[in-house]
Amino acid sequence: MKSTFTNRQRAWCYALGMSLLLATGCHRRIAVEEYPPNALKVRYVAATTYTDCLLASTVMCANYIAGQDRFAAPRVTRQMADEGYDMTRVGDVRSFFAKRQVKLIPLKGNLSDKPPLGLLWWVASRGYPVICVVNQQEADSPAYDGPDPVPEPEEFNHAVVVIGVDRDDNTDEVSGVVVLDPASEKRLERWDLESFSTFWDATDRVMLLMIDPTVAGSVAGVLQRPMYPQRKSLETTDPTGGLDRTIGLDQAMLMAVARGDGR
Repeated sequence: MKSTFTNRQRAWCYALGMSLLLATGCHRRIAVEEYPPNALKVRYVAATTYTDCLLASTVMCANYIAGQDRFAAPRVTRQMADEGYDMTRVGDVRSFFAKRQVKLIPLKGNLSDKPPLGLLWWVASRGYPVICVVNQQEADSPAYDGPDPVPEPEEFNHAVVVIGVDRDDNTDEVSGVVVLDPASEKRLERWDLESFSTFWDATDRVMLLMIDPTVAGSVAGVLQRPMYPQRKSLETTDPTGGLDRTIGLDQAMLMAVARGDGR
């Protein structure tokens, strides 16, 4: 998968400023004071500059799956700089965490509850926070007053962490998602389904999944074990066999992801 983050700081600065505002029109993003019951209790990490929302999002997820205090954003920022990594590039962030035994897997997701690409499956069924790359602003919008020349559309890409799924009380259908936005002063938000779908569709539904193999045993084990909070009863499985019978997953694709070949 092609890296979805670039290094053009003026566009990021503008995108950060836009992300602090409530979406207008039909789109609704509502600030939430406390974690709702259906949300994973992921500790919030704020983006401190206009280039580090990807880094802040990965630190949130890595700390949730590997231990709340394992990674600190300022330290990760320094370490990435010292090791020559660009914190705005997915490939560089993935390489950095791989050296620390945490896998960052980029995928093209969907809103289903079907493994292995269903966002709802990972968050609601398996208890994993998922980084979604969204794009909330079109440069040709009449509201655009950012840098000139106008940046490419991908310059407005932004990373958020989905930690919960809202369902309609009457129909039980998905009505929205609970999001931690590292660039928002509201921090914890509920996004209605239309808003989220629109923003996520703009990036071709890129999502980033973080897995700690020392907890999960293997990527295959993650797909077969119980929901994440049941850490003491994890089931680990040899990733070379058995998966297609369990979840109907194409084994060749899974192994490509497990090897780090998934793009």
